[in-house]
This record gives sequence, structure tokens and C-alpha cells, in this order.
Amino acid sequence: MAKRFWKFLVAAQIVYFLASMGQPALARRDVSVARDDPFGCRATVRAQMGIAPHAGYAYPEFGPRVRNCMQAHLGGSSRQETAQRTAAPQPAQEQANSEEHSTSRNSASNRFRRDVAYAPPSKSSLASQDQSRTPNRPVDLGKRVALVIGNGAYQHVPALANPPRDSADVAEVLSRLGFSVTLANDLSLEQTKDAVTQFGKVAIDSDIALVFYAGHGIEAYGENWMIPVDARVRDDGDMRSEAINLKTLSSEVAKSKSLGLIILDACRDNPFTPAKAQAVAATTSEIVAETERTFRSVKKGLAPTEPSGNVLIAFAAKDGTTASDGDGKNSPFTSSLLRHIDTPGLEVSFLFRRVRDDVMSATNGLQQPYVYGSLSRTEIFLKPASAMGAASPIR
Repeated sequence: MAKRFWKFLVAAQIVYFLASMGQPALARRDVSVARDDPFGCRATVRAQMGIAPHAGYAYPEFGPRVRNCMQAHLGGSSRQETAQRTAAPQPAQEQANSEEHSTSRNSASNRFRRDVAYAPPSKSSLASQDQSRTPNRPVDLGKRVALVIGNGAYQHVPALANPPRDSADVAEVLSRLGFSVTLANDLSLEQTKDAVTQFGKVAIDSDIALVFYAGHGIEAYGENWMIPVDARVRDDGDMRSEAINLKTLSSEVAKSKSLGLIILDACRDNPFTPAKAQAVAATTSEIVAETERTFRSVKKGLAPTEPSGNVLIAFAAKDGTTASDGDGKNSPFTSSLLRHIDTPGLEVSFLFRRVRDDVMSATNGLQQPYVYGSLSRTEIFLKPASAMGAASPIR
């Protein structure tokens, strides 16, 4: 009988030993939510269940009861109130517990208070803090190139006062907007061809390629032509050999990836016919009539154009109408362009809407700027709202 008893006792101890090895992992999983116990829930539950300290892992219901106790303390309270409770002195009945439990609770309370008081910063807050620490951090505007031409000192037709001033002011503001600017005034035909060719090379793979032209520009054969200062046009057939076709400029800016932009402050009457007519004013009317017939293909203002791809073309005046050179330092069109072009966060389409309204108001509705072409839904800004880049040099 005694031998049988001892065998039973040894078997019981073995079973207890094996059970005690498997239960801690289960207990740890069950009480994971109560690991930090600033409210003394584990001691309270042990007292209610009548179990010894550190023996809760052997009772499956111990974890859920501790979790319920924690939720009862935390329910309906804000994080700030919870942090204040954890910093407050423990109740008298919990202080009466053993020194071991008090030390454990204080350690857990400290960990819990750190968790409540500290929350990892969000990405947006980190970004704002980074911007506040570096207020002059430049924004990457990509590769921007511009060719700016102002032709005023014409040799064979009346000169224009404003184009050189317009081009200089536009070049300056484009430089502030991060463009690598080539400024060239009063160009001959060969100089214009060379400038356009060199610009086409740097426009390849650029993000924005821009051409600004101020000077004489006319329509012939349904196409638009930019007039160099040395042009000698005797009839409309000379346009192909004496002027620069707008399509040439359009093909160069189209090499950009995001936006090719041509801005023409050149929508004026044919300068050759009136000049020639004035030169022969003392002769017969038949000569004047012959001069007018010579330019039978030349019409008033510029012709409508249909750019393709990512190209926009802005006229100072709508096709078939003329633009004013103005009496001030700049033409009405360029004055408004300079006023709005460096407005932060102004999308390029709305830029020309503002210019249109300004010019129509300044000319009492006689001159209406017009933009040809269409872009995708991607917004393009000449000056993003957060751009603070340094100016690029004007060459």
C-alpha cells in the first residue's frame, strides 16, 4: 500500500512540474494587457481568488479578471486624467499590501506613465518641424530654361520703345523663379536663328521650357512670323526668308517634359505696308495700291494656332486683333504678366486668366489676351507656394 502511495505521489509531482512549464506562456498571453499595473489589479485579483503571489499563471481565469479590472479603471477617462491618476499616491488599501507588490506596482506605474505621456510624432508634424527649423530650405523646381527676346531697334520699319525694357524685366523675374535665362535683344535674322538653335539644345529633357518674345510679329499665309530687326520684307513671299515662324519656336519648347510655354507680346499690324506707303506718299496712288496688293496674304494681328502636346502659346491679343505697345515702361500685357507671374501658388492657367482681366480693364476691352493649347490635369506652378530657391543667373 505504501509503495503504491509513493508511486502516485511521484506521478503527481511529475504532472505538476510539466503543467507548470506550459502555463507561464499561457499566463503571459492572458495578462499581456495588464503587464503594466499602476492600479494594483493583479494583487486585487489574487486576493479575490485566494491565490499566492506570482501564482496567477496557473489559473486561466486570472488574466481575464485582471484585464477587466484594468478596463474598469481606465474606462471613460482621458489620457491626461489617466496620467494624473498614475502620478497620484496609491490608495490606502493598496499601500497596505506587501513591499514586494508595492515595488512592482511603482515600476509598472512608471512605465505606464511614460507610455501615456509620450506619443510618437506623426510624419506631418515631423515635416512641419523640419520646415520650421530650415525656413530657407530651397524647393527643387526641376530644370527650367528660358529664351527672352526683345526687338525694338528695327532698321527698316518704325522702332518700338518697350520690347527691350519688357524683355529685361521678364528675364529678371524668370531668374528669380529658378529659370536659366538667355536674354537677347535687337537680334538680326541670323542671330535669332542661332539663339533658337542653342535654346533647343538646352530645352531637351527640361521640366519647363519658356520663350518670351516682344517685338513685331505678323501673320502671312495663315501662319505667324516673328520679325528680326534687320528684316527687309518687300512682299509676303519674303516672310519665309526674312522672319522666324512661330512653329519653329513651338517645336523647341515641346522638348520639355512638363510644360512648353511661348509668350508673345507681338500682335501688331504689319509694319512694312504703312512704312512703305509713307515712304512713297509723294508719288501716285497707284504705287500705294501696288504696295497694299503686294501684302495681300498679310492680315491684321496674328493667326490662331493649335499647339499640340504640352505646349501653351499666350498671345498679348486674340487672333485677328492688335496689341498696344503702351505709354508706360512696359506694354499693358507685360505689365500685368510681371505683376502676377511670381505669385506663390498661382497655377499657370490662372496666371493668364488674371493677365487677361488686367489687360482688358487697362485697355477698356480693346485688347483681349488669349491662350492656345491645353494641358493635362496636373497642376503646374511657376512659383510653388513653398518655393524659396535662389535666383539663377541671366546669361
